[in-house]
Amino acid sequence: MSVKLPTVKARSQIAKDSNTPLDTLAALASDENKYVRCDVAKNINTPAEILTLLSLDENKYVRAGVASNPSTSAETLTILSKDDDKSVRAGVAR
Repeated sequence: MSVKLPTVKARSQIAKDSNTPLDTLAALASDENKYVRCDVAKNINTPAEILTLLSLDENKYVRAGVASNPSTSAETLTILSKDDDKSVRAGVAR
């Protein structure tokens, strides 16, 4: 499924919404915009499988969002605890 919305702000709002369907979150997880991906990473309803994929994101803020999400698996948190970026490691420590 492809999410085609005109603005980053619109996609970001959908990514933040706790009522967003899982298939939409999955589509937004591969958005070209790092802020949208970050909002998916922070959404408590994002499935662990998607969070695991986002934990590999090139952007440190996306990875930090995954680290701070209570839905992230222990295995993914263990990997993120060794991230090069201190903000990612700090998210795990919370």
